[in-house]
Amino acid sequence: MTALSALRLRDWPFEGAALLREGNLVHVIHQWCYLGTARDETELQDLIDCGKGDFSRDTYRILVKHRDKLLDARAVSLTLA
Repeated sequence: MTALSALRLRDWPFEGAALLREGNLVHVIHQWCYLGTARDETELQDLIDCGKGDFSRDTYRILVKHRDKLLDARAVSLTLA
């Protein structure tokens, strides 16, 4: 059982999607899955509404390492240019 504990994923720390801002772009993540990149409010809402993404262990490791930079999508009002 101890050997398998290293493979266990951390719980997703948000109720919904999270955002990672990079300049004028916003990356949308949900349940450790990358959903896509939004360039405007319409794309952002479409990605959040879709809520489907493929899990990648590499993406998971990067997100866990930088989870302090993730923003709760429900609590953030973004204006995208």
